[in-house]
Amino acid sequence: MLNADCAPYFETCPRCGDGGLQRFATHSYCVGCNYSNVYSQVEDLPIPQWAHDALKAASKKSKNSKLNLVPKIITEPKHDTVPRTPSSNCQSNEEAS
Repeated sequence: MLNADCAPYFETCPRCGDGGLQRFATHSYCVGCNYSNVYSQVEDLPIPQWAHDALKAASKKSKNSKLNLVPKIITEPKHDTVPRTPSSNCQSNEEAS
């Protein structure tokens, strides 16, 4: 008998969260996202190997990286506390000659 008279037993899939994970004696299989807990070869992975390697190498950004998005405002200290008048900044034609 191939257990054709038994109702299939479904569980929650760890990948997609759907209730379509079938548990067999040899393996598990999700009918929603094709998840399987047993892979015989690298080619059987649902994502390409280059993407799998990129996900392994990726690291989470630190919280300080959010501060880099804020523009830095540079304010120079004012050396002169007394406002200058235009006549004191410019030389008149009589003084220049």
